[in-house]
Amino acid sequence: MATIDTANRTEPAASAPIALPSLLDTAATRRAIRASAREPSLAQQIARTSGEPPPTSAPDRLGNAVKAAGRGDCAKGDYTGAGMGLLSLPFLAVAVAGGQCAK
Repeated sequence: MATIDTANRTEPAASAPIALPSLLDTAATRRAIRASAREPSLAQQIARTSGEPPPTSAPDRLGNAVKAAGRGDCAKGDYTGAGMGLLSLPFLAVAVAGGQCAK
């Protein structure tokens, strides 16, 4: 009976995988990304079709929050004439009616 010497046997070298081009990095993908960036967002498209005002952008929301933070909180007594007990009620009413309160 013949024995097979497996210690000296060499395996065929595995071929390197063929590098396929990435589907995410093609000219068509880049064109599609640029085209979608030029179009209005989905929220703006829905607002336009439903007749509602468009949603505010992030810089507009930040500006509104900064404006609101600049006003005092009337519940904490941040208005002119505060701290006089019942005598400060007219001042509180003027501040609320004048929009000087953040809340």
